[in-house]
Amino acid sequence: MTEPITPTAGVPSSTWPNVKVARAAQHLSELQARIGLWFATSPFYGDAVVADDRLSWSMRLHVLSPPPLDEWGAYVGDCVHNLRSALDAAVWDLATSGGREPSSPTWISFPIVTTAERWRGVPERNLDGLPADAIERIWRIQPFQRPAAEQPGDALAILQRLDNDDKHRSKIVAQVAAVEMGHDWSVEFADDAAAGRNVPPDTTLHAPDLTDGAVLMVNRTVDPIVKVRGSFALRANLVIETPMGPQQLIETLGSLISYVDQILAIVYGRVELVGPGTADATE
Repeated sequence: MTEPITPTAGVPSSTWPNVKVARAAQHLSELQARIGLWFATSPFYGDAVVADDRLSWSMRLHVLSPPPLDEWGAYVGDCVHNLRSALDAAVWDLATSGGREPSSPTWISFPIVTTAERWRGVPERNLDGLPADAIERIWRIQPFQRPAAEQPGDALAILQRLDNDDKHRSKIVAQVAAVEMGHDWSVEFADDAAAGRNVPPDTTLHAPDLTDGAVLMVNRTVDPIVKVRGSFALRANLVIETPMGPQQLIETLGSLISYVDQILAIVYGRVELVGPGTADATE
């Protein structure tokens, strides 16, 4: 079935789904502020350390103030839970509109289904009382409607995974990388001949978790090092584990907020759904 669905669900009778999305956005804003405050304290720096045999040097990370990942994880959990609740609230709103009473109210929820087989029984169990067109819209935006290669990256699947994972542990990881070396950076050798033998440099870069003493870079030489000097610019990268692997934390949460807002518009029939397996919509 590829024809657009004609909207009939109308305007929601409850504002609760929108309130939950707004609350998720507030948690994200608060998280950004907390992260910005931590960065403002210059909580880490890199330092060059020459090996005892003077045939290599490494840049090591010094962490003055570890990132409060558990605190930030609580904001992430609150953001994700509110987004998941917004979807459930929309289904409840449609199931009870006009005074309808679902036969099993505790089962009413927004399904997120990753295989077609698992959809069997979902309309009767989780969507009891919803208009048929609303059920069809929900069916058409399920992750299993996408091509197999795209299903792990479906935003609903990611939301469900993050919501479940948050019940057990935080999924935030802080990584750090050397992104720039100052123009005055150099390795000094005993003479020009030794310096020439070490061009180009034999360097290995790392992007470790943000922990004190972590090695960011190792430079190996064939001649003894006299001195290493210069400045280094470091960047911390906050990622969150998803079915697609590590993804940028703030960007991922922002995308989920926008996606859930779009899903609500589809569920309520405020937009035209262009086809199964896609949440693209036009006003």
